[in-house]
Amino acid sequence: MARRLSYLAEKHGLLPDTQFGGRPGRTTEQALLVLSNAIDRAWYKHKVITLVAFDLKGAFNGVNKVSLDACLRARRIPTVTRKWIASFMSDRHASIGFDDYRTETTPLPNAGLAQGSPLSPILFAFFNSDLVDQPVNSHGGASAFIDDYFRWRVGRSAEENLAKIQSEDIPRIEAWARRTGSCFAAEKTELIHITRKRHEQLQGQVVMNGKTAEPSSTAKLLGVVFDQELRWKEHVQQAIKRATKVSVALGGLRHLRPEQMRQLYQACVTPVIDYASTVWHDPLRDKTHLRHLNTVQRTTLIRILSAFRTVATTTLEVEAHVLPTHLRLRQRAQNTITSLHTLPRDHPIWDSLRRAQKRRNNIRSYARFPLAEALKTMDLVRLVAD
Repeated sequence: MARRLSYLAEKHGLLPDTQFGGRPGRTTEQALLVLSNAIDRAWYKHKVITLVAFDLKGAFNGVNKVSLDACLRARRIPTVTRKWIASFMSDRHASIGFDDYRTETTPLPNAGLAQGSPLSPILFAFFNSDLVDQPVNSHGGASAFIDDYFRWRVGRSAEENLAKIQSEDIPRIEAWARRTGSCFAAEKTELIHITRKRHEQLQGQVVMNGKTAEPSSTAKLLGVVFDQELRWKEHVQQAIKRATKVSVALGGLRHLRPEQMRQLYQACVTPVIDYASTVWHDPLRDKTHLRHLNTVQRTTLIRILSAFRTVATTTLEVEAHVLPTHLRLRQRAQNTITSLHTLPRDHPIWDSLRRAQKRRNNIRSYARFPLAEALKTMDLVRLVAD
């Protein structure tokens, strides 16, 4: 059933382009690249982009069966399919067990969507489709990955953006929540002004459900920490902290050969560092980030090879048959760009690709989003985003 719904959604365009969750050929990195492109477009015109990230309480558990059926009907899902889904969400029972004790089974009148079911992500994409269905243009946009929803506005000042968010976006979001029976955690709402104009960075506030959200210096979106000036220092620090924790855990393993340890390093540590690197890593400029990231690789390789601490990093990389960090990140960026070019032409990432291609060809253009800089590292024979 999940495959059938996905097929209907993609073939007939039943879901918003900017809903990236639970759909084939769509990833968190693509959602962040669309946002990065919007930021670069705003900065190119010397404008301020204000972003608000919303947190939905109990996303899957809070889906109302009647509201979901109304959303499916509005998106032209066949009646027989809607009846099957209604049956799927009905007659749920639950009990709580602890050690040898178990409570009596109790019926759940509105259990929502089942956690872990392959059907739940695509159903939730239909459920919040009206919320996410907003165009991405020069004035703003919205995007979501399952229950992670964020809305941004572009204007000449942070005050102008906040006025539109408070008067237009917040009422619309609150109306959707009332209509569907959903609930936002207003205290977890994140507000950030993405600009390098220092006097704009702490302007204003937004009020939602009686709770006030003040501008912050960072906002975590889909696992990537955005800072106001896009220096990415905080994100790199968090990536290093998580990768170091995994590396130390690997160091506690015993009776493994170096090649097995290397395999674990490449499977467990490097993905933590490399996650969404096309969003935050500039392969032509980020030497400071690389210097910090290299410390994780060096420390881990010393553990793998049982080498002296005085051995040069390049020697460790040669002995362990591991790519240097800057080459690994560059290779990942090139692989990501190549895979993006295989997506259908109606995919929302193509606007970002076309713009990155134009910025790449303009040698005087300073690209503020790393996707265009990564394109400059590629010897393109025929990889044109037309």
